[in-house]
Amino acid sequence: MNHCRPYEEGETLKDGFDTLDAFTRLHERTGTEDDFLRVSAALNVAMARAADIDQKLVDLIAPSHDVMNALRERYEQTKVMRLTPDEIAPVAEALNYAQTIMDASSPQQMLEAHNTVTRVQAEQARTKAKEKNHAG
Repeated sequence: MNHCRPYEEGETLKDGFDTLDAFTRLHERTGTEDDFLRVSAALNVAMARAADIDQKLVDLIAPSHDVMNALRERYEQTKVMRLTPDEIAPVAEALNYAQTIMDASSPQQMLEAHNTVTRVQAEQARTKAKEKNHAG
């Protein structure tokens, strides 16, 4: 029953601050893979939860996923984990939506969104492995 209650005021602040710190490092050129993973996870869970709320909210968060995918691809080539100036605003806006979503959700709803992300990522990994096996 405790998971179905709304978050207490301030209960999500530490997670939010930790994610904002990771985001700051990503645009100050001091970002790490862990920073990337933290920001990506927050955006993925927000997107999954937004899908339960309103498609317009999904559309507002979606550009941040394109940015994070581009960052990952650049990192694989350059080993530099840094957002470009044009990429900062879409991620910052999406992180604001993510915090609002979390604050308005229950722990259970956020857990379900996290589980959705885990399922989708596992399916994507299986599909990628099958494609690799068929190609090789």
